[in-house]
Amino acid sequence: AIAALETADFAALKSDAIAALSANQVKALTTNQVVALTTAEAAALSTAQVAALSTDAIAALETADLSAIKTA
Repeated sequence: AIAALETADFAALKSDAIAALSANQVKALTTNQVVALTTAEAAALSTAQVAALSTDAIAALETADLSAIKTA
């Protein structure tokens, strides 16, 4: 279901919704969906969720978004 979200719909998800994504759901994110994350939404990702992102998805994150992702 997550993978079927349009980029605009995904961008509309709030930080708490992002934080609630399971590892498998995070793996299903497309590059465009990851790029659609705002800095605040990126910061809401847990360490486990970030670890589940594909290499392509990680590469698609802008530097500002990466710096916003917390390791704790």
